[in-house]
Parts: sequence; structure tokens; C-alpha cells
Amino acid sequence: MPEKQLDPREIRPDFCFFADGIQDPGNLGAILRIADWFGFPALFCAPDTVDVYSPKVIQASMGAFLRVATAELELADLCAALPEWPVLGAVLGGESVFKIDLPQFGILVVGREGRGLSPEAEALLHHRLTIPKHPQGGAESLNAGIAAGILAAVIRDRQMIG
Repeated sequence: MPEKQLDPREIRPDFCFFADGIQDPGNLGAILRIADWFGFPALFCAPDTVDVYSPKVIQASMGAFLRVATAELELADLCAALPEWPVLGAVLGGESVFKIDLPQFGILVVGREGRGLSPEAEALLHHRLTIPKHPQGGAESLNAGIAAGILAAVIRDRQMIG
């Protein structure tokens, strides 16, 4: 575990994840791996998110916890520390991530399994992102880790061709 708390102002402008109440350690570990894979420098976690250093998160991260900076704080505090950073949230009924003009950096919020984003987090969003379901798709929603992976892939793809 790091000896000091990560100061969000130390992060270069890029995309970072914010876990809003993620409870499943496998999901949080997967989000760490996704951040590591796509070069996101940090994962910030709401206080009601599962502990980043719990054994199951560490195992699921496959070592990503060593390469991706983490910190626990409220989203409102993160926004206050990074006021110029847009906040994007994964929600049902938002704008298609495949069609929206994405900013060059920002905070990407992924919500709790089954509940989605908290009302407090939704109130801070600048962009509401949706991964559109195929007309023949039957699933009610996507797993938080899967959604994080799709969003990160689209963001990095746009940055490479943009």
C-alpha cells in the first residue's frame, strides 16, 4: 500500500476512472486492469467502493494495482481538485459513446452493480455516456468491468484517430 494518499492534482490531464460504489472485488480488479491496459494513470474510488487492497481485488487486478495510482475520495472532492476536468458517466439512456464528441481528458465514472451511478455522482456529470444495445440484444445491462473496458477502448481509439 502506498505510504501517502495520491493528490489528484499530480495526475497529468488524461482519462481516469472513478468507481462510484463498486462492490464486487472482481469488477474493481478488472477496472484496474483496464486502466493499466489503456494507460489510464489513476483509479479514484468513492468511500463506499470495495477496498482496492482487498485480496480479491489485488488478485483480479493481475498486478495492475502496482502500476495504476489509486485514491479514495468523494467525487465532489475530486471535481474540486480538478475543476477543469470534464466528468463523464456510464448511464442507461445517455448519448451513444460511438457518436458523442469526447473531450481529450476527463474523469470517467462507473457505477455500482445493479444500481448504477449514485444521484450525487449523476448531478456532477458533464456527459452522460451509453453503450448502445443492439436491437436484438436481450441483456438488461452490462457488467461494470465490461462497460469500463468498452468505454476505455472507444476513448483511446478516438484519441489515436482524432
